[in-house]
This record gives sequence, structure tokens and C-alpha cells, in this order.
Amino acid sequence: MTTTGSRPAVRHRPACPTCHTTLDDDASAARLREELRTAWWSTSDQDPGRITVTRHCGHCQPHTVYIVVCLVCGDGPILAGQLARDVLDSHPQRLPAAVVDELTRTGWRPAVTTHATGWVCGQPTPDHGHGAV
Repeated sequence: MTTTGSRPAVRHRPACPTCHTTLDDDASAARLREELRTAWWSTSDQDPGRITVTRHCGHCQPHTVYIVVCLVCGDGPILAGQLARDVLDSHPQRLPAAVVDELTRTGWRPAVTTHATGWVCGQPTPDHGHGAV
């Protein structure tokens, strides 16, 4: 007589694609999943005009950063490495051409509000003036 048993459920634990950190408890795994939602933009010395998007956990995230924030929703990419240094070292602070090109290519647009001058992302929400989702 053959019996079939059920296999124990295998739980998928997220891993950082950069440093391969994994976390065992549910709360830490949830935090890691949230951290990995952030897009980190950088360039390489070999191709300084091309944006590379990476994902990092709290253990391996870069520390020289500049955050590009949508004036409407508050989301946006984090510039790392040389891109961040280029913005932080400019007076007044200006985004490098590669960043402006990538923002524009991905649907962002420059905007001026009564409170600030900056960028608005291309997310289709009523708050962004693009109509309903």
C-alpha cells in the first residue's frame, strides 16, 4: 500500500540581489522586501552617461546619496555614488544630464508649484493630473 503525504510548505525568503542577505523572521523579511522596492540610480566609470538601476538592502545600501522626490506623491529614485556627488557638489544643486534624460524617458516632467520647483513622476493618478488610474 502506498501513501502520499504532503510536503511541508517551503517559505520563500527574499534575498538582497546585491549582497545576498536573507532574513529568517517574518518582520525582517517584510522589511527587506520593502527596502528592495527602492530604485538606486548610479553610473559606471565605463559608461557615465548610462543610468544603472540597482536594489539594495539596509546592509549594503550606498551612503552618498541624493533623493529625487516627486512633488506630488513623494516617491522617486535615489541617486548613488558619482551621480549623488555631482548633485551635492553643484551650487545651486543641479541634476546631471544622464538623470534628466532618464527621468524624462520614464515619464517624469519638470514642474513648478507654489511651494517648490522640481519634478513630477509619470504615475497615472488623479493627484498627478493624468486622470484616473
